Parts: sequence; C-alpha cells; structure tokens
Amino acid sequence: MRDLLSKRARGLVPAFERLVIVSTGLADPFPILSTLRADPVLSHHRAPGTVDAVNAADQIARRSEMTKQISAADRIVVTKGDRVTPARSLPAFAEAAL
Repeated sequence: MRDLLSKRARGLVPAFERLVIVSTGLADPFPILSTLRADPVLSHHRAPGTVDAVNAADQIARRSEMTKQISAADRIVVTKGDRVTPARSLPAFAEAAL
C-alpha cells in the first residue's frame, strides 16, 4: 500500500480516492486494521471503514469467527436471508451475532 501511495503521489498510477481490501470467507480483520492504524505513513490517510457481508444461512453456525468480523464492521450486509429456516430467523441471527 505504501508503494501504491508513493506511485500515486509521483503520478505513476492514476489518481484514486479509495483503496478496497477484500478478504474472502471468514477472516479476522484486526491484524489488517491494526497495521493500517499503526503505520506512520498509512495512518495519515482517512481511517478505514469496514463492510462485512454476512451469510445468514451459514455463518451463524460459526459464531466465534463471525463475531470478530461483525464487531469490527462499520456496516453489515446480510446475504442469503431467504435461505434461513424459521428456527434460524433473521432476528435470531441478529441476536446471536451481537
């Protein structure tokens, strides 16, 4: 990221306003967020915002991993809500996630 910002500053890459980091599946976001906030170069840029896409039909079963992602998210998008059984309704999912 430092290299990319340096190239942007020197005009070697087109100007950009945002940088998106995508991880797939369940991932602990804290190491990446900690690095971005602690790095002397990267921390001068706007604080990162996080969006978590939560698979309501599957991720509720993996609460410990899911909780880390959700707790770090600024925004949460619930996907596959139509596949949730009545016993695992969206309100139940939301309660378990928090």
